Amino acid sequence: RESLYALTAELGELEALLVGADQTVEVAVIDDLFDAPGIGVRGTLKSNQADYLLILVNEDDHRHLGVDVTELEALNGRTLHLLYGDEKIVVRKGGIVTRMQAHEVKLFCTNPRFETKRTMGRDYVDAVK
Repeated sequence: RESLYALTAELGELEALLVGADQTVEVAVIDDLFDAPGIGVRGTLKSNQADYLLILVNEDDHRHLGVDVTELEALNGRTLHLLYGDEKIVVRKGGIVTRMQAHEVKLFCTNPRFETKRTMGRDYVDAVK
């Protein structure tokens, strides 16, 4: 139940950004010699007035040490804050590079105020696999 409350709180905070139209971003995995082939990483950019939300999803069951996101020219010089994390990246030359764990979802936002304070239950993991 707590995980549902946490999810609802997160969606409520992000609603203004989520209902906006998708903006195209290019996402490319910087391959390592030992990377297994996979689906890759998907991304989309959402905005509401001056605020932006970048959503990245690693579809693979292995990590990627380099994920190159481009077509972010509108954000040049702005800082992207990882919601519910410590990572901060300044957009330079229309792009960023980040790392992603297997099946990880990263939400970067130009304004950290979009984090909800209700995080209890957010770390829910399905024990049945």
